[in-house]
Amino acid sequence: MADLQAAAEAAEAALAGKKETAALFAAVTPPGWAVGTGERKGSRFLDPGREPFAPSGRLVKKYGRCSGEAAAAGALAVRERAGSGWGVYITAPALIPLPLSGDPEEDGSTDFSLIYIAVSDGRKAAVQQLELPGDLSGPAARAAAAEEAAGQALTLLAGLLKEDPDALALRRPAAALRKYAVPFWRRALRLLLPWKGDGTGLILLKAGLLAAMLLDLLSAGLYISGAGS
Repeated sequence: MADLQAAAEAAEAALAGKKETAALFAAVTPPGWAVGTGERKGSRFLDPGREPFAPSGRLVKKYGRCSGEAAAAGALAVRERAGSGWGVYITAPALIPLPLSGDPEEDGSTDFSLIYIAVSDGRKAAVQQLELPGDLSGPAARAAAAEEAAGQALTLLAGLLKEDPDALALRRPAAALRKYAVPFWRRALRLLLPWKGDGTGLILLKAGLLAAMLLDLLSAGLYISGAGS
């Protein structure tokens, strides 16, 4: 836990230095396990809620439930749900023996597990794949895997904030995954209305566009009213 605590403190210090906020969600056991959310006064970690992201059927069919793309979409969704500057998401292990039937021979097993972590600022996502050897079917082993993955994710977040070249090299464009992370109506509203996380310039631009639209509607209404009288 000491390493995880150190990673959380380093990430929070980096967030404070940039005056940014972040939200973290881990799909590994236990569900919704997170780090740093409200544990300390003045924490820069925001709570995204218990279920900020459920991979859609389209995403699972195209990329799989546990993939770099799924992790990146999750990071986008977590950021959107929490209203934070950064989103951090950790996928559930893809190859853990799951108790689907209760029969290990029927359910199958594996000697390793894959976990993907992703950190996104809304424009790009840094994605990292972790291979955790050993049997992770037990709750204690899965909790340890969750802790290790969270530590790695927070270290990646701190690296991005500090513009570390190794962290920056993991970034990839994330715009194409937004359709899997954010509902269409929410994306449409965010394009039109001032939204939490928007910069001052963008807020002023949206406010100006809304004012222009309202003036156009008012002018059209007055014209119709005048023409009908």
